[in-house]
Amino acid sequence: MDPSAAPLVITVTGRPTTVFVKVPGSDGAVLLRGELGPGETRKYDQAPLDVVVSDSASVEVRIYGELQTDTDGGRGQWAVPARSG
Repeated sequence: MDPSAAPLVITVTGRPTTVFVKVPGSDGAVLLRGELGPGETRKYDQAPLDVVVSDSASVEVRIYGELQTDTDGGRGQWAVPARSG
């Protein structure tokens, strides 16, 4: 984990997919709820975050610079921790 990297970067590399990003907790703010198309990227500089995508094979998800692996093509879900230190 690279603490100087953005907490979350999502890039669509395949088919359009639905992406949901929110601040954790029952009253957490929803930062993104919608479809992203091929080549679209969203970067978030805050953490913690909860992330859900409808097609994990269509996106690259980087958490603090580390590529997350979930290529089964199904629903993908990740938790972005708060920065340590």
